[in-house]
Amino acid sequence: MLLGMGMKYCILWFPPKRSDVPVAAISSIGPLNGAKCRPCTPVCSGRCAERVMSELDKGWSWADDGGGGIDLCDAHEKWEDGWLENFDRVVGSKLAAERKRMWELSVSRCVADFEEMRRRAQQWEVPPAVNVCSYGLGSVLA
Repeated sequence: MLLGMGMKYCILWFPPKRSDVPVAAISSIGPLNGAKCRPCTPVCSGRCAERVMSELDKGWSWADDGGGGIDLCDAHEKWEDGWLENFDRVVGSKLAAERKRMWELSVSRCVADFEEMRRRAQQWEVPPAVNVCSYGLGSVLA
């Protein structure tokens, strides 16, 4: 399990055109702790990010800027060109290889893998695997 390896985690985010939800750069050195994120070239770092983070509702959202270690994306538009290379660089060769393997999965293999994850999960709130796999991450970002 990736979380068992001590890997920081975040929710890859595809916001609508008008979203005021801060989206962290996946390359941030600070704790992501389930934050919404994406591979991007940060547009807000240091004091800019600290200011944004300090304005978040502490009872609602991730609000720890990791001591200045959070960088923020401009998530109002589609993912930037080159995001795959950015993602692969940040996560390292082992996880980049897994991303590539998943990208090339058939729908039936994808469904089988989702079912295996569902069996291992304590709580599972995800649309049916066939829906997720048929839609495909590639079709969202390509």
